[in-house]
Amino acid sequence: MFEVKFTLVVVAIVVMGYFHNTIKREAAAWDAKGAVSSRAFKFGAAMLLVWCSVVIAGRLTGYLGALYSG
Repeated sequence: MFEVKFTLVVVAIVVMGYFHNTIKREAAAWDAKGAVSSRAFKFGAAMLLVWCSVVIAGRLTGYLGALYSG
């Protein structure tokens, strides 16, 4: 289960990188429109989902980790 959590952390870091680049490119347009683009909203939702999965996987490590030992 630890491997799953670690993989999810790597995925979350990649998604955060894309989100950061989106913010840098589109921030001026957001200020002009007064609304966030749907692309940024999707990246934000994906980040939330992945980080929640990381937390859940971390909590399950103590319970499911014993299934894989010896």
